[in-house]
Order: sequence, then C-alpha cells, then structure tokens
Amino acid sequence: MHDYDVLVIGGGPAGSTVATLLSQWGRRVLLLEKEHFPRHHIGESLLPLASRVMQRLGVLDKVEQANFVHKLGATYVWGKTRQPWTISFSEMIDDTTHAYQVERARFDTLLLEHSRECGARVQEGCRVTQALHEDGRVTGVRYVDETGALQVVSSRFCVDASGQGAIMGRSMRFRRFNRPLRNIALYAYFRGGKPLVEYVHDLSPQSQGNIFVVTVDIGWIWYIPLGDTLFSVGLVTDASLAQGINQEGRRKFYLDTLAATPEISFLLRDAHIESESLYTQSDWSYICRSFQGPGYLLVGDAACFVDPILSTGVTLAMDGGLQAALAINTALSDPQLTNWVMNWYEEQYRGKFQSFLQMAVHWYKGHRNQDAWFWQAKQLMDSSSNLSIRQAFILLTAGFAAGLSSQEPLELQEMGGFSSSQVKTIYDHLDSAILEQAHENVMQQSTHEPPALRRRYALHHFDGGA
Repeated sequence: MHDYDVLVIGGGPAGSTVATLLSQWGRRVLLLEKEHFPRHHIGESLLPLASRVMQRLGVLDKVEQANFVHKLGATYVWGKTRQPWTISFSEMIDDTTHAYQVERARFDTLLLEHSRECGARVQEGCRVTQALHEDGRVTGVRYVDETGALQVVSSRFCVDASGQGAIMGRSMRFRRFNRPLRNIALYAYFRGGKPLVEYVHDLSPQSQGNIFVVTVDIGWIWYIPLGDTLFSVGLVTDASLAQGINQEGRRKFYLDTLAATPEISFLLRDAHIESESLYTQSDWSYICRSFQGPGYLLVGDAACFVDPILSTGVTLAMDGGLQAALAINTALSDPQLTNWVMNWYEEQYRGKFQSFLQMAVHWYKGHRNQDAWFWQAKQLMDSSSNLSIRQAFILLTAGFAAGLSSQEPLELQEMGGFSSSQVKTIYDHLDSAILEQAHENVMQQSTHEPPALRRRYALHHFDGGA
C-alpha cells in the first residue's frame, strides 16, 4: 500500500496545478515544497492559455480578485525601425480575453493555498534529496522536512515539478541544453515608472498593461507593469557578456544599458530602483530527453525551458500540469492505458515546446523584418488553417502552439486559444473511438488478456472519477 496516489515535488504553478486537479478528482496527493511561500520568483507575464487552465482549476475568480494587471497583448520595438508595433489577443480571440501580469510571490501563494483548500496535503520547507526506485520504477522519495529530519514517502506516481532544480531530470541525466540560446537575464524592480501609453501614444488606455519588449544591440529588454507604479525591468543578453563580472559590475552594466535605450530611459525617467540588489537568472534553453517513465512525470521547468522572449514559462508549465494530471488520473483509473496515456502526455507537451523553441530561435537569428516572424509562426501552424501570417503569430503569442484544421479559426474566437481537438481531448473526455483504439493497441501488445476485456470499457472520462 502506497502512502499516496501522487507525490508532487515543487509548489510552483506546474506543481500546484497537478496537485489541485488530482485532489479535486479524489486522489491522495502530497506536495513537497522546499521553500516557505511567499517567495520571490521571475516570470511575471502570463498568456491567455494560462487563464483557461486557471478556470479549470476553479481559481480564476481568486486571481481576478487579487487585482493583478490585465494584459491584453504585447508591444514591441523590434524590427528594421524603432517604431513600436502592437498585437492584441482580441484580434484572434474574443474581446474579453486577457492574460495577467503577476507578482509571482502573491500569485504562486494563491495557487498553492488553493491546492490546500482542494484537499492536497502541502508541506513547505521540505527538500527532496533522492527518488526511490524498485524494479525500475519510481516508487517515492527521500526528503528532509523543515525540522531537519530525514523522511521517506511512497506513491503510485511521482511528479517532478521542481523547476530548474529538476530533481529527477538532473539525477537521471536527462537534460540537454540548446547552446544557441545561452542567455542570462539581469532584472530589477522600479517604482514610479511611466505607463506604456505615455510613450506609445496610439495605444489604448486598456492596453497599457501590455508587456513592452525592446531590442538592443546586445539583446533585449522587458518592461512589465505589475501595478500602478511598479515595473519589472529585465535585460536578456548573451551569458558571455556577464561572465567574470562581479555583482556591482553587473548592476552598472544593466543600468547603463537601460539608460542608453531611449524607450526605456523615457519610461524610467522619474522612477527609482526598488531592488536592493540586481537579480540574475540563467536562461539557458534546455529540454529533458524524456518527460516520463515508469512511475514518474516531469512538468514545467523541470521538463523544459524555452526562453523568456515569448513569455511562455508559466503558461507552458500550467498547461503541462493540466495534461500531466489528466494522464495520471487516467492511468490510476485504468492501469492498462498507462503507456498509451503517458506517451500522449509526452507528445503533446514536447510538441508545444518545440513550436515555441523554433519561434524563439528564429527571433534571435537577427531577423529585423516583422513579417519574417509572422511567416515563421505561420509555418508552425497547420498549412490548411487559412490563417494569415499575423493571425498565426498572435496565436503563438497567446500560448497556442498546435496545428489548426480549416474549421477552427472561428471556434478559437470562443475557445480562447485551444483548438477544438485539444478542447475535446483535454477539457471534455476521450471519446469511445479513441479509447477503443488505445485498448486495441494494448490488446495487441499482450496475448494474455481475454477478448472480453475490451467490452468492459465504454466511455471513460478523462478528467475525473476513480
């Protein structure tokens, strides 16, 4: 008898998404988080796809009540000229669709507390030291609790959502780096910055919550509104430019770059830096060789990290958490489907990562033509979708990274970034035909199951029930 059905390592957006959903579906869930929340974290700019996941979690109303800044799109100074240009999510999704700019300390705490309220057992101050294996399967972990005592816990499935620490991915030597995206982010918080609309005069007042992305010779700068006067400002540049420089030198390098960038220096003219020290985050793009195996799954930054240019981090993590929860719940309900549904999880998650990665790599290749990015986005979508190149780009920047059928653009206006096939598979259930196919595959792989087995399965709901 296992102590828990599911053990989740990490209480960030990916981990809390998995824990909340599985707890809502009646599973026994333990979540171990090494920090005590609230805690600081980078990654404040979300995409509309994340809002749909939050709606699924039953936490969207709480997020809205927290008064985070609404993000209606993105504004760029990136191209052949320094003329700002803007995309709005409403160009492809309904007019009410927006994302959020969030202070991660508050946002992550809100999600984690929601997991508790939904029935997950959440233990903070617990550092996982080792995954336990039995007959080639992960069966639990060893961890040090907040008193310093060594503990052992067992579970039917283990989810590594430990972020870039990647407890299992590192120990299994799964991680593979993308050398061309060897970047570093230097960032701080400013109080008293100007709203974006004061620089981009044709921007509507409702869109002043947009992320502002500005190119510079050595990389690019983000300008994210987190409140009326609070802004996150980051510089992403090649990691080699910051090597061998101490903290004071990095701070000067960062501030000098902001001052030399006309758009940013204007917006920060009357602002003062609020951070006591400059934050640094290595943004090496990577992916793990495998996202799943016997008894375990990797999700969020523990599985892969693209690059901050498209603001996909939290959104990809929460969407992956949703898919991980669906896969695990199905495997617990029907163990014969385990291999099939885990492969489904990996295929879905890895495919989205690859689409975002290709777009990020293209972005950094020095293309200075706006249409070049739009064409790249179009190539990542189904050629039969009849999307314009601008529409394809907007879908990607909203978090959507999958092919479309020719019937789907209008449906997207209602579904907010999910294709109808994703909605059918993820938000509703696997239909009987798909399940029959899955069971056919299982039956073909085993000569020991009686023919009557397949008759036990009719419509198996993918999102609830034991």
